[in-house]
Amino acid sequence: MDQTRTPLLHQYWDLEDSDISDELFEGPWNTRTLAYELAATFSPNAAHPKRRQFLAEYESDGWGGWVRGNICRALAAEGVTLHTINRRKS
Repeated sequence: MDQTRTPLLHQYWDLEDSDISDELFEGPWNTRTLAYELAATFSPNAAHPKRRQFLAEYESDGWGGWVRGNICRALAAEGVTLHTINRRKS
């Protein structure tokens, strides 16, 4: 199966909430900021195919799967914490 056609969300679909994802969910950053932080975990290069695929999925009107909770669980799975984001944004 062509992985570029498989929604990226599917690799995070069955993740459970954790202390890290809960902290991100309850944190001060809006969902869009968290989404762009997740995109950056795929690659700092804006033209990277995985990053572009994620942003296309996230910004798609018809997708709807990348809600705040899913983004927070994916960030936690990628090792991103609220502290990490706060440090990047300060």
